[in-house]
Amino acid sequence: MALETGMRRGEILRLKWEDLDMKNNMIYIADPKNNDPRHVPMSSRVKALLASLPRRLRADYVFVGVKKWQTVGKDGIPFTDVDTSFRNACAKEGIEDFTFHGLRHTAASHLVMSGVPLRTVGEILGHKTATMTERYSHLTPEHKRNAIETLSSCYNSATIAQEAGR
Repeated sequence: MALETGMRRGEILRLKWEDLDMKNNMIYIADPKNNDPRHVPMSSRVKALLASLPRRLRADYVFVGVKKWQTVGKDGIPFTDVDTSFRNACAKEGIEDFTFHGLRHTAASHLVMSGVPLRTVGEILGHKTATMTERYSHLTPEHKRNAIETLSSCYNSATIAQEAGR
């Protein structure tokens, strides 16, 4: 969810069913960190994930404990932390030195590397300044290498000779 939306951990854990607009594929973040409510578009994968989740009676929150899994929270009570589960999942996959918040940075980076304008990325993430969005978006070495390779398509030997003679 974090990787596909760029949402903060707290925003995900506080997500209520009433915040989901499945018809228009939007998630309403009513209480973000910066106190500026926003709408986050929902990808088809996020929509499928959310649609597959069981809705618990008398549970307003999307991510809640389930009685049959006694080790996963209390039935109908929203999760307040996922650090241990996240660390365990990372360890199982051999991922080191990575935090849940890193998913937000990864989402921002992938959006930028896919050509999404910084302003759009900032609005999705709920940043108030372009500087913050720039801090979140990191370009991979491969992306930079591919970018520089596009220069070769701009030049041919005739163009280079012509420009060199100027």
